[in-house]
Amino acid sequence: MSTEGSHDKPSGQDFQFDASDVIVVLEEEGRPPEVIEQHFQLRARYSPHASVFFRLFPVIDNASTTTTACVQIKAGDIKSLEKEVYGKVNAANPGPAHVEVVRGLLGGMHSVACLRFKLRSHGTIDLIQPVDSDIDNVPGDRILDTCASLRSLVAASLFSLYFRHDILRRKTFNKYVWAVGQFSLLTEPEKQPYQCMVDARRLYHGAGDKVHVPHGHNRPSPTRDRCSPPAPGTPASCGSGSTLPFDEVPPCRGRRGSPPPYAECVTDGQSPSARSDAASMLDTSPAADCGLPEYGDTKRRDASLDPHLAVPPCGNEAIRPTSKRKWSIRATTSSATDAHRPEKLQRSLFVDPDDKSQVAILHDLQEQIRQRDQQNEELQKTVDQLRTTVGELQKSVEVMQTWKKKQEELVGDLEGTCSQLTERQDDFDDAVDCLSGDVDELAGKHDELGKQMIDFGDEFQDLMEGVACKAQEEIRKTIEDGMAKQIQEIVEAQVNEVRRRISKALQPT
Repeated sequence: MSTEGSHDKPSGQDFQFDASDVIVVLEEEGRPPEVIEQHFQLRARYSPHASVFFRLFPVIDNASTTTTACVQIKAGDIKSLEKEVYGKVNAANPGPAHVEVVRGLLGGMHSVACLRFKLRSHGTIDLIQPVDSDIDNVPGDRILDTCASLRSLVAASLFSLYFRHDILRRKTFNKYVWAVGQFSLLTEPEKQPYQCMVDARRLYHGAGDKVHVPHGHNRPSPTRDRCSPPAPGTPASCGSGSTLPFDEVPPCRGRRGSPPPYAECVTDGQSPSARSDAASMLDTSPAADCGLPEYGDTKRRDASLDPHLAVPPCGNEAIRPTSKRKWSIRATTSSATDAHRPEKLQRSLFVDPDDKSQVAILHDLQEQIRQRDQQNEELQKTVDQLRTTVGELQKSVEVMQTWKKKQEELVGDLEGTCSQLTERQDDFDDAVDCLSGDVDELAGKHDELGKQMIDFGDEFQDLMEGVACKAQEEIRKTIEDGMAKQIQEIVEAQVNEVRRRISKALQPT
């Protein structure tokens, strides 16, 4: 099995991760580790707004069976996520005993990375397969072994994934750990994009899939109910007819962007035809006319200016039945009243100057109109101020978002620097370990030489003492020989002198 792959390493800016050769080890508590000899392909998909999920595809005969079945691990089901490195890179941690078996299955790698998953409970992993396939009735020994491996993995709550040690960056792994920890803090609207990402119907080129439930196992699956055909109003990004690629995150309207069309906002108890009928009723009702009333129609004018009266909804807003009935009754009553007051309206157009009460009423009405105009102007000013404030806040938000992006880039750079420093520290530790071995070896040689020097010193001392003794003897002999010769010469000279004197004395004069 090859240990190299063109898609093993993530790109420079994103946090997507692929590993082409992965071995799974089941590590249930109270049981010995079980190494699954089936090879897998790991795909991890991360989104800043939608967390992370993992998918494992079995590999048969050096080919990924992406059209047969896969295993999906969601962020909400993960309790903890850890990473370890075993082998020559981390000599201080050789790892458990089964690592040697894993290395053999991975082609004899010297160092392997271990990604350990601890789930919240048993049986939370989704075993996904195409809609038109049956995992329980698949011919072939290799396929049956693969199915057994998938079932064993689905039933596990603690397992590890082993792959090449240098393809999962520390920065990417930290992002995954952060996303798993933050998933429980997301609100339901924030989780909607994630549900679109893990929706099983997006797989297999939009043909859809189903979550397999083994015989005798009644575990409810969060995606089980999605195996049925989607409703007509379901967005294409989450429907079974989606043609999105496997790794593409579907656009979700739960966040920013324009609102969906009206057909996608229909509630369960209201159909588009009912909404259009209600809108047509409001459009054709007498109260739907928003034109100004005639001058003398004071009651209708007050009704049109009263802000507490019901106003027909606009756009795609839902219409409550109570407000709709209230509007229809009010409009009908107003129309009937207007039909019975033509003479009164005509008479109210002419004001008698002598009738002080009518003049006072007219002045009051004019004052009310003026006050309402002033209120409208003040409200318009308030609205303009609010719009200005909103614009400033939007600019501030954009500035903060830009600052946040820069900070994230700086944090990413710092994490990369920390990762490099960590690697250098590991190299330095390895060098220190090598130097420690050399120092220990030199210390042993030093002790050995020290013992040899002690023995040589004793021998040298003995040799010096022997040399001194011999020198003293030689000196003594030399001195003795020299003194004897000198004494002999002196004696001979004295004897010769005495002889000479005696001879001289004996000679006749």
